[in-house]
Amino acid sequence: MTQNIRNYINGGWCEIDATEFVEVVNPATQELLAKTPLSNAETVDTVAQAAATAFPDWRNTPAGERIQPLFKLKTLLEEHIDEIARLITLENGKTVGEAIGEMRRAIENVEVACGIPTMMLGDFTEAIVEAAATRVVGSGLDDGVEMGPVISPASKERIEGIIATGIEEGAQILVDGRGKQVAGYETGNFILPTVISELNTASEVLKTEIFGPVLGMVHLDTVESAIELVNSSEYGNMACLFTSSGAAARKFRHDVQAGNVGINIGVAAPMAYFPFSGWKESFFGTLHG
Repeated sequence: MTQNIRNYINGGWCEIDATEFVEVVNPATQELLAKTPLSNAETVDTVAQAAATAFPDWRNTPAGERIQPLFKLKTLLEEHIDEIARLITLENGKTVGEAIGEMRRAIENVEVACGIPTMMLGDFTEAIVEAAATRVVGSGLDDGVEMGPVISPASKERIEGIIATGIEEGAQILVDGRGKQVAGYETGNFILPTVISELNTASEVLKTEIFGPVLGMVHLDTVESAIELVNSSEYGNMACLFTSSGAAARKFRHDVQAGNVGINIGVAAPMAYFPFSGWKESFFGTLHG
């Protein structure tokens, strides 16, 4: 009996009430293998509506979660490669060897898709590294200077010690600003921009207010995890979120425990008619709440 191919709609296989079909024929024997229905406008609309309903939740799903079905797909393709290759041969006449080669390329494509979140993170990291490595450091009185020295030799020593602690904890240093001199200001308290990645959430680099040109990076999968990390700190000067999601922005603004909260801005600072509002140990004064 010839099989009629079903459609997969809204999480389930569906029989299609179609009047027209495309026949799947073995080109070597002319055997009719299956019939593929040509879906009518009503079916297409059902599919579109199901996709539209699913989209709001899907767009807010972190990339790390989105790719999990692809990992499962890769495993299934590898487990059934011979079976699928045989079907390819039956359907279009390729040799089994050619079909297996096609399957290998298909599996490679899935592997690339599984790595997209890491690639996204990599692009972001590369941009940060480039910005840090090219920032112009020098005396604040000189034209074109984008960053000056830290306040004192003691401050410089303290900041360099924090950087060293992060490396000892296993973090990776992407841009190292220690031990550098600025031409014409060789005795200055200069630390160049420093970028540290792959910090663990318990790192001392994340637990202290560095007050120096050091950016520590840790990868988290959800906005909830990011908020939890911010709120776990004993400090709460400022917290910023960069996002295109209104829902994420609202949740961050409402739940994060920081005195100054910014959405898509680099430094959150109050307007003149609002007081500066540090939280937790970032607050200094007699009105600590």
